[in-house]
Parts: sequence; C-alpha cells; structure tokens
Amino acid sequence: MMHENPDTNVVIVAYRPLPGHEEETRALLNKHVPTLRTNGLITEQETLLLQSQDGTFLEIFEWNGPEAAKKAHENAQVRETWGEMEKILEITTLSTLPEANKRFAPFRRG
Repeated sequence: MMHENPDTNVVIVAYRPLPGHEEETRALLNKHVPTLRTNGLITEQETLLLQSQDGTFLEIFEWNGPEAAKKAHENAQVRETWGEMEKILEITTLSTLPEANKRFAPFRRG
C-alpha cells in the first residue's frame, strides 16, 4: 500500500519545445528530474515523462513537501537547468493540449 504524505504535491508540468528544439528539450528533461531528486526536492516516487500529439512534454513528479518548490527556486543547480530550459521551451497549461478535451487523454511515453 502506498503511503500518502499530506506534505507533498504531485504536479504535472507541460513543456512545449520551441521549433527545432524537441531533442534538446528531451535531453534537458532527462536531466531535470535527477537534478531535483539529487537536491532532495522531489520524492522517490516514480516520475513520468509523457508527450502530447502536438509535441508538448508532460513531466509528472511529486514535490518533497510544501516548501520544496520554493527551495528549488533558491537552488543554483536547479536555476541553471531552468535557465537552459527557458531558452528552448515554453511552459504551458494542460488546457492547451489537444488531449485536454478527451475523457481518456492518450499520451505516449516521452
């Protein structure tokens, strides 16, 4: 049985690569979760990297407590990764995805 911790938040973040930057985005996202985890900002729960039919990546992870997101903004290693990401992608909302209006939204693994 999975232990539920009330001090954690599962988040889904949608990253839309700028034109021509899909592979760079994938590479940075493969670096992102380990960076967060190494710095104790996310839990050991399995993370998911999915991709929408329009090329947007969805990253699903669990913050390690209510202050973790704030701490991430204060972490130099995380800020460096985010700075690289800002150059090649935009963060968007789930409502912009073609799958958003489907009852069973199909995504492929990223």
